[in-house]
Amino acid sequence: MIDLTIETGDKFKKFLLKIQRWCFICGVSTIPVMTGSLKLPIAGNQVAYIFITLGVLTFFIENYIYPNNLTSAEKHMIRFLKVIFLWALLCSVLGVLFYPSFANIDLNQMRSFKNLFYHMKQLYPDLSDLSFLKGWMLYRALRNSIAYAASSYLISFWIYHIYYKDWKQGVKDLKKAVLVASFLIISYSVIETGFLCGSVSCKAILAKINVKIFDVASGQGWWPPLFWNQLQMRSLFPEPSHLGIFLAMVIPLFFTEFFTKINKISLVKISVYCCLVMMLFMSKARTGIVVIGFEFFLFICVIYIYTPLSSRGKFEKLIFLISCTILAFVFSLGIMSNFKSIDNKVTDSHEVVSVQNYVQNNVTSVTGNQRSNSARKTNVLATLKVGMNHPIFGVGIYTRNEYIAGQLTELDKNVGEVKLWLKYMVEQGPMQSGFPDTNHFITIFSEQGIIGVILFICPTCVLLLKLFLEKRNIKQDIEIITTAVALVGLNIALLANEDHFGVFIILGLMMAIIWRKEEVQADESKD
Repeated sequence: MIDLTIETGDKFKKFLLKIQRWCFICGVSTIPVMTGSLKLPIAGNQVAYIFITLGVLTFFIENYIYPNNLTSAEKHMIRFLKVIFLWALLCSVLGVLFYPSFANIDLNQMRSFKNLFYHMKQLYPDLSDLSFLKGWMLYRALRNSIAYAASSYLISFWIYHIYYKDWKQGVKDLKKAVLVASFLIISYSVIETGFLCGSVSCKAILAKINVKIFDVASGQGWWPPLFWNQLQMRSLFPEPSHLGIFLAMVIPLFFTEFFTKINKISLVKISVYCCLVMMLFMSKARTGIVVIGFEFFLFICVIYIYTPLSSRGKFEKLIFLISCTILAFVFSLGIMSNFKSIDNKVTDSHEVVSVQNYVQNNVTSVTGNQRSNSARKTNVLATLKVGMNHPIFGVGIYTRNEYIAGQLTELDKNVGEVKLWLKYMVEQGPMQSGFPDTNHFITIFSEQGIIGVILFICPTCVLLLKLFLEKRNIKQDIEIITTAVALVGLNIALLANEDHFGVFIILGLMMAIIWRKEEVQADESKD
């Protein structure tokens, strides 16, 4: 007889996994969508986090109902996640206990905290503001440590759980979601292109849309602006660099379309790829351009070395890919030649649009003191000094601002953007405002010491090393190649940007590829 209890249980388990799959697809699809000034619990103003949170909660429910559901690989991942959390918490607690600048924290700059303190003061008249402030910062350390672990590797482990039995389905779902997200940003960017080319009607439409999706001027009195202050495309993102980082995750996934049988669907996807490349060039986002250029070069090299295609077949397909990319660049230059400012807050530098000028302003300008390089370099060096002064435990999550300020020379303090960062930190307080994360690895070093950096990079390094040493022919699979290329590119982007949960999405799929079902079963049979 068939055990109906087991059969029903299996159906419900599959149902929970299906919910998680759809949460993953919806989460990735809505990465570009924000809610403006509407702040949601946990998700903040990012719609994607709503679906990611629902998916992770469903994962917890599944494991509560089926307590023996985790594989041995997942149990190791959970242990690693606990280590990540406990180390972040330890560094943050020590940072609070030895924080040297409590005297510089003005309670008037922290309205919610101030109201809570005065209510507690009525209940406990002997409570000192310093003791309460320390207690609040300890609570903040716990909250930030949970958020740090939950918004990073927990997402990767959750994605692994969904797809370790069928990583190819994971790649298909990711590409479906990415296609939806691409249509969203392309649709918006058609209107944005009209605005950048001087259309008053497009400007009026954007003004209505932007106040809904951006919390305009909520950061440091100006960021994000209603319209970006340079003639750059930013699409649905607060600034062009965020668009560049998103495209660093998305564009490599479209490379595979050039190596499959060409049909109507693949032609649509190739057209989307060309639109995304045009958006990348029109964003003038230097980090995104350099990173995607590296991804492009790396993909070509790996394809040539590992894939079993004939030399002629490889050559023809690569020429097709390169030709489409060059054409997209040429078309974007043609569009940019028509860019002109119709808003007094948008600067028009009246640059001559040419290949040489574009490369000089948006690629080679990564070095030297052009654009925002001086401020970013000053910030990174000061943050590095903080880490060097606290190499083991760092100073704790989100408490580095005053330490950075203490490492700046008088000359540093007069650098344009650095001067503004200091100004807003003084006005709003070090807990509310401060220095941006312009190199995530160095930021982790300053906040969690060298052990924090090792823990952060360990999963990626292990996965890439295992892929490189893999004896089977999985390196010949173009889907795996593009996923690995995107992972490498997104990690390189962290050298010049804050973290983005796209890194952990790709990492989760790479875990499913490397530690897939057959390997998990082989490991369990040995236990």
